[in-house]
Amino acid sequence: MYMLSEDDIRDNLHELLCDYREVDSHALIKGGFVPQTFTVAQKRRGCGIPFFNDMGYEDWVDGMLLDVVGKLALPEATEQEAVRVSRANLNMLLGYTSGGSRVEDLIYNQEFVDVIRKVVGFTLHGEPDSEVDCAWRFNSLATALMPCLVRRLQEMNLSREVVMKLSIAGGLAGLDLKGAPSASSTYANQGIGMAGCFDRDPPEAAGYVLEHLLETVRSSVYPFFEWEELERDLARCARVVWLTDDYIETYLDLVFIDKTLEAYPDLTVELIPKNGCFGNDMSWRGLRQILRDPVFHGLMRKYEEGRVLISQKGPKMGAANLNKMSLACLDSMMAADLLVVKGCRMHEMLQGGVMKDMYCAFVVCRTLSEIVTGLDSREHPILLYKLKRGCYGFWGSASGSGSTCVSTLSDHKRRLALVTTDDIAKELEVLENLEGICPVDKEPWCAEMDVLRERMEVL
Repeated sequence: MYMLSEDDIRDNLHELLCDYREVDSHALIKGGFVPQTFTVAQKRRGCGIPFFNDMGYEDWVDGMLLDVVGKLALPEATEQEAVRVSRANLNMLLGYTSGGSRVEDLIYNQEFVDVIRKVVGFTLHGEPDSEVDCAWRFNSLATALMPCLVRRLQEMNLSREVVMKLSIAGGLAGLDLKGAPSASSTYANQGIGMAGCFDRDPPEAAGYVLEHLLETVRSSVYPFFEWEELERDLARCARVVWLTDDYIETYLDLVFIDKTLEAYPDLTVELIPKNGCFGNDMSWRGLRQILRDPVFHGLMRKYEEGRVLISQKGPKMGAANLNKMSLACLDSMMAADLLVVKGCRMHEMLQGGVMKDMYCAFVVCRTLSEIVTGLDSREHPILLYKLKRGCYGFWGSASGSGSTCVSTLSDHKRRLALVTTDDIAKELEVLENLEGICPVDKEPWCAEMDVLRERMEVL
């Protein structure tokens, strides 16, 4: 096992923090932007955090460490030692001071598990850029069964809208295998369990997952699903940048993208997967391998023609911190006509800070997702909605004192952000009712909308 020294941290701090260290500012990033989440330091100091209130800092950190190390298939004695030394290394890293700030003040909740993976990698291998593949079993399972599922899906010839819904619902697949730390908050429902798929052959497992995905799409609620607006935007676009999420979800993304490129012959899509191994998230190496599967021969042809691009400079984490991204990635996003962001963690980190219109797509299944959307995860809300440049979908979730606790029947309690996605959507519906109202009567409505816009764009 390797122990971190202050020299190691000083010389490799940005690598340990999953940071490219290529940008101090960029036209894509709104000036003064701060993600609406909390830092490791805030959790350690006992600040009012609107979830994990029943879990102390030490248990929170130890839970993530045990989850990461426990999935590496190490001998028991080695595993125990890896946890012990990794904990000591993590404490040293978090207490290190850089530029007048302690490192624990520089790490947000959504990226913390990836920093922990970096620390575990150093502990085991002595290199700050060492990767630990703690999702190898799940990703191998996905690689085995998803081509069968995609083939069946192609034979069904479903509409692009349904395929998009399936791709978002894919975030529910295998929650029993992912572990709560990968979501940076506890799961509020069980999703589509896949542990039993290891004992089935790939076609049978694929049939099981597809059946449950189709049922999820049929039974879920759609409080914000702006399909028509997405279609209008795609018809006007020449270039879309698509930030991918999990393995299973990305397989389904590719089905949608292939059908969309057929529908819009002048469209180009650049995929931005992760630059490295981060749990269940798709990497650029994994994405290139998937495209070689015969089931994607049509999409592979579009890739060879230059209509599909794959970035090798995506986030060095499962989430996406704008200030830690590569210049190439930010430039691509800025040059695109439209952004599509898949997954909760990236949405939570990017919303409000991106100076480009973007569609956010995820399914509500986590405690934090309930908080920021105001929606009940038991209904599996499938979301696809557009955020205008620089606008927030929610804010205030880092403030425990500014959040609200609500209860539903069966005592399913959740704490809400100060202003949730649901709040904003209800206010925006006012705009749809202004047609036909005389100018004088419009004034109070317009005044209300001006206040709302100020709240959405607050720095």
